[in-house]
Amino acid sequence: MATLHIEHPITSLGIWLDAFGRFGEASAFKDFLETVVWRSPELSPGLAGTPMARVFEAVAISDG
Repeated sequence: MATLHIEHPITSLGIWLDAFGRFGEASAFKDFLETVVWRSPELSPGLAGTPMARVFEAVAISDG
């Protein structure tokens, strides 16, 4: 399972959550943010500051 970690200030959590809820996979959402939303202030009215996103993959760790 992948986890999307995004760090950026927002002006409206509701607007951000509505946008996030339209995507089923973290990597698809990350790509959309980087190629569409963050390139246009009109498409990211809830964004404040410079965004950064990473997709992390779960890793199994053994005890020995």
